Amino acid sequence: MKRLYIVFFLVVLISSPFAYQRYFQKSKPVIDEKPLPQSQISSDIDLLVGTLDEVYAGKQGDPENYKILVDNLNKIKTEPLGEWAFYQKIDAALKKFPDGHLQAVLPGKVKYRLNRTMASLPDEAKSKDDTQFTEKTIKGKKTLIVTIPTFMIVDPIAKQNIINELIEKSKTADYLIFDLRENTGGYQDMPLKIGAVLWGENFREDKLIQYYHMPISKYREWYNRPIYKLSLNLLNEQDLGNEYASNLEKYLKEPIVIDASREEQNDTIKDEMQIEKNGFAKPIFILVDNYCASSCELMLDALEMHPYATSIGNQTLGATKYSNPVLLTLPASSINVLLPTAYLEYFDKRNVERKGYTPKILISEEDDAMKKAESLIN
Repeated sequence: MKRLYIVFFLVVLISSPFAYQRYFQKSKPVIDEKPLPQSQISSDIDLLVGTLDEVYAGKQGDPENYKILVDNLNKIKTEPLGEWAFYQKIDAALKKFPDGHLQAVLPGKVKYRLNRTMASLPDEAKSKDDTQFTEKTIKGKKTLIVTIPTFMIVDPIAKQNIINELIEKSKTADYLIFDLRENTGGYQDMPLKIGAVLWGENFREDKLIQYYHMPISKYREWYNRPIYKLSLNLLNEQDLGNEYASNLEKYLKEPIVIDASREEQNDTIKDEMQIEKNGFAKPIFILVDNYCASSCELMLDALEMHPYATSIGNQTLGATKYSNPVLLTLPASSINVLLPTAYLEYFDKRNVERKGYTPKILISEEDDAMKKAESLIN
């Protein structure tokens, strides 16, 4: 049970196990003109649709588009397709669904780096922290620049060290600049903990919705036996596709491993905020770019309503509504599909999936967000 709890804890916190655009390297595939056996195409599609029905958060997060997704996938079963064409059809169907995390990968032809899973990190990197604190005086103002290239920080001690250093060094700062450029996400807790410090509120452990003001109205996540098996597939980088496929019917009939499905409503906000007393009541600049996704965008959610925070940069990627992905390997074609198992809703019903956030101060691709932030210091 302890092992199950650890696996569950990791899956709950992780929000983006694959890097996004900059980690995708599309090599020229060798086009396979020989069609796959129709029985293999049908079995892979049936497995994918059946798994979507059991674990995918988009089923409840966007029922209308989910039905279209399933219909489009089922249409593929009737087509004679080679391996590459089969992948392209699945990929095209998934990309039509507004979910920045939902994606398919064909090993050997469409490559990705699995460096965002705990198992793939070298031992020395599991506790390595690349976050940098730089103190500068700009126009006579003490400015603290916090560069966070990733939220994929595994070591809890390293996480706490970041928070402690932020608390200590921000005490004497007149301005705060968070450089999140090229940060493609990671664990959800880090941006929320940073938000708690800047709002001057306590951090709600193991919760997405915090005590401070957030535009998020509801958070819902699932955890059942298929999700447990697929989380092992993701965390351990093991090819459990065949084993999962052969036992899918059994898994769906057996009792769940641990009843951890839950829902959070945004009803925890305190009447009076503590910014002036305990938080950071001075200008905060958050620098973002086209690579900012998932937990990086969650930090924008955490600070969106902070009266002193301003985002600067380029349009973000758009992968924040859905999270907690697991990995399904389709046994006949070896296609890997990333399936989020949690989703959130916003008070204003926004949907930035595959669109991204527009910073409060939008700059051109040629301009430098750091220079823009420094120009605003006075």
